Amino acid sequence: MFQLLLFYTLVSSAVFVYGIGLNKIIVFSKKPQDTLVFLSKELIVILLSLCICWPLTRFILVPNGLVELYPFFSFFIIHLISIVITEFSARVLKKNVTGFYFSYCTLLLAINEGLTFANAIIIAVACILAFFCMLPIIYAARWKMKSNLQYISFKDGAMLFLCIAVILFIFFAFNVSWLNPEVF
Repeated sequence: MFQLLLFYTLVSSAVFVYGIGLNKIIVFSKKPQDTLVFLSKELIVILLSLCICWPLTRFILVPNGLVELYPFFSFFIIHLISIVITEFSARVLKKNVTGFYFSYCTLLLAINEGLTFANAIIIAVACILAFFCMLPIIYAARWKMKSNLQYISFKDGAMLFLCIAVILFIFFAFNVSWLNPEVF
């Protein structure tokens, strides 16, 4: 279980490999105050949706040969739960942190990749941890760009996406087949 958590947090990171949450990372690197509220909201939404969508997919849709419909049902379930949790956090915490893409893509990844319900939960938590681990790196890149006036002609978002691409190449360069002599 711990290997699965490390694999989906670091090696096959949802942020790096699948691009889940890149737009929110760029936003939260500007103002990191609402990050904890966002991550806790997303964790609750994803886990509640996973508790509903996993049995629906595994015990109803798969045996009846309707597995192609699970993204459709997952969309409505997670959208409903997301609206309820967002409204609750807006009224109780007085913080309006919206976001649907991250939770929906994480839910689809967890249902697709998880062999058991426990694996799906670990994958979902690992996606949130990967998002959380990426924030300091992007925050540092944004801070370095602000302190260095050399990149004044670039927009911040474009330059951050270039930084993310370079970090991606650094982390995953060992996975290129021509660098592995054992492959050939």
